[in-house]
Amino acid sequence: MGKLLEGFKNLLNNANKEHFNKEQFTQDVITILFVILSILLVVFVGRFLWDNVACCVLTICKPMPSYLHMFGLFILVDLLYL
Repeated sequence: MGKLLEGFKNLLNNANKEHFNKEQFTQDVITILFVILSILLVVFVGRFLWDNVACCVLTICKPMPSYLHMFGLFILVDLLYL
């Protein structure tokens, strides 16, 4: 995941450059799509595990009301561990 974020950071650093190289542009689009898909995967799997495992095992957990709440928790944990 660290390599992926470094690639995304490099993509943002090169945002002001013109993309005349079609291969580089294609790699940038693939990187953005991969980041979005990996976040969606974490949100969907995270909510499933939270609702079906954590809420059954831990008495202090309540089910997540929506996927946006799980996304918010993902962002919070990411910010705390940066």
